[in-house]
Parts: sequence; C-alpha cells; structure tokens
Amino acid sequence: MRKNVLVTAVFVLTAFIGLWAQGVTTASLSGKVKDKKGEVIPGANIVATHTPSGTTYGTASRADGHYNF
Repeated sequence: MRKNVLVTAVFVLTAFIGLWAQGVTTASLSGKVKDKKGEVIPGANIVATHTPSGTTYGTASRADGHYNF
C-alpha cells in the first residue's frame, strides 16, 4: 500500500513539474518612426532580431508612422 502511494505521489509531482515548465512566452514591440525633423515616415521597414536565436521579424510603419510587432 505504501509503495502504491509513493509511486502515485512521485507520478503526480513529476507531471506537475512538467506542466509548470510549459510556460507561454509573449512579447510586443511598438513605436513611431520619425525623421530628424520630427516628421513621421510612413512605410518605413522595421526589423527586429532575436539575438540568441538569430530570428528576424519585420514590419512596415503605417501612414501615421506607428508600427507594432
């Protein structure tokens, strides 16, 4: 009986730890592109690079100069 309880406890703890490690990672990046005069730049290409993996993400600024990743 004790062996069954111990095995069950170990199984439940192992399953819980495995589920706990499955976190969801989210992030966002936004801004406004302006030139030296402070005027917005519509259609500017913006590139962000995730340094550890080297993955790049790109977008273009909207008519008001704002962008979102």
